[in-house]
Amino acid sequence: MSPEEHYFENLLFAFARGGNDCYDKVVENDSNPEWFNADVKKAIETCAIYVIDCCEWDKDNVNNLLH
Repeated sequence: MSPEEHYFENLLFAFARGGNDCYDKVVENDSNPEWFNADVKKAIETCAIYVIDCCEWDKDNVNNLLH
């Protein structure tokens, strides 16, 4: 799995586990973005937010999507 894919997955699983707080901690602390530039990081975060939004900002819906 590429660092980009791993970061995207980490964002979704973090939201599914703990909502916005966990998501924000991943954005702040995940080491995967060290391997790509800020534009890529922002694009991945935007895509994750789109998925979360499609799941109606419901942790259980995101969790169900991931499993």
